Amino acid sequence: MIRRSVYFVLFLLVVLSSGCIKETYDLQRLSKNDHLSPTMALPAFNGMVSVEDLNVDLNLRFTNLQVLDTIENFLLMDDLGTDNPMKPENFDLFYLDLIINNGFPLKVSIQMSLWDSVNQMVRSTVDASGILEAATVDSKGNVISLTESKTQIKFTKEFLSSIPKSDKIIFQFTFNTTNNGSNYVSLRSEFKIYFKAAVIFKPDIGF
Repeated sequence: MIRRSVYFVLFLLVVLSSGCIKETYDLQRLSKNDHLSPTMALPAFNGMVSVEDLNVDLNLRFTNLQVLDTIENFLLMDDLGTDNPMKPENFDLFYLDLIINNGFPLKVSIQMSLWDSVNQMVRSTVDASGILEAATVDSKGNVISLTESKTQIKFTKEFLSSIPKSDKIIFQFTFNTTNNGSNYVSLRSEFKIYFKAAVIFKPDIGF
C-alpha cells in the first residue's frame, strides 16, 4: 500500500507539472475500492523529418510498397514492478493526436503488431491507415505544396493489455506515390515533413 501511494504521488507531480487533468475528483470521498481514472493530455510537441543529408534525386512510382521491420518490445516495463499504475497495460485509454504537413509525394500507412514469439502469434495490432497523405504534385511529378493530415493513433485496451505477453513488435509500412501510384513523382533530399503531436491518456489507478 505504501509503495502504491508513493507511485501515485509521483505520478500526480509529473502530470501537474507537464500536462493537464481534464476531470476533478474529491479524494476524501473515494473509498478504498474506487479507481481514479482521469483523462490527461501532455503538452503537444513539434518536430521535423528530412533526408537532406542523403544524395537523393529519383523519379519513380509504386503502389502498396510494403516494408516490414521486427524489433524488441520497447513497451515492456517489467522492472517497474507488477503494481505500478504507469505500466502500459494499466491504461484505460492511450492515443496520439497528430497534425502532419507532408512534403513528400508519398502516402504512408503504418501497422504496429505485438508479436508473441513463444506461441508464434500476433497478440494485437494498431492500424494507422493513411497517417500521411501525399504532397500535391504537378503534371511532371514535382511537389508544389505540402498536404496536411490530421489523425489519431489509438492504442486499445486489448492492445495495451497484450504488451506483457509479447516480446517483439512488428512494424509494417505501406507506401503509395501520389494518386495511388498512378503517376511518376520526384524524390529529392530537400523534402521535409513537419508534425505536431499530443499524447492523450487515461490511467486506471486503484487504491
